[in-house]
Amino acid sequence: MINPLDRRPRRRALGRIALTVSLAVTAGIGTTVGAAAETPGAPGEAVVVSPGARFVPRATIVLNAGETGFLTAQEGDDRLRWIDYATGGTTVLDHRLPKPLSYDVDEYRFTEYPADFGHGSDTVAVHSESPTPHVTLQQRAGGGATTTVAVPEGQTYVGTYGDTVITRTGTENAVTSLHLLHPEAGGVREQKGVRAGG
Repeated sequence: MINPLDRRPRRRALGRIALTVSLAVTAGIGTTVGAAAETPGAPGEAVVVSPGARFVPRATIVLNAGETGFLTAQEGDDRLRWIDYATGGTTVLDHRLPKPLSYDVDEYRFTEYPADFGHGSDTVAVHSESPTPHVTLQQRAGGGATTTVAVPEGQTYVGTYGDTVITRTGTENAVTSLHLLHPEAGGVREQKGVRAGG
């Protein structure tokens, strides 16, 4: 008969249980660590980590705005889009940028800005240096008439405002005069001798 005051048998039993649990836990950890150590692929094998979701929408820049719509370009794309105010319809222009637009998400700015495509009208101006310097004026993103205005020899393209192409003589920092080229039914009328700064 076990003396109720003698707690040694109970302590021995608890000690055996504690030892058994301790060994089981230790063995389990050893197995887990061993299994984890064998999981990776062969030495030198590249590990590809997919990028996380981007929570910033693609940046879009407005290049020209007119009476019926506006011209845009988008980050990561080399296409130009004319968007109609009334319908929201989009027309992709035939002309493409030299390369897709790049946008710095951390600095909140485009790394490069596209060239001048006209100002303040439904006319999209596309300047080109080849085969000879000229500006193609596309009415409503190609939905209307298309006119080509040659840049006269000795002049440099400045920009297009509405349907008027502006050129200059002299250097960028020392302009001697501005010239306004107006497309007309019979060709182009040039308004000469507009003095810079006067």
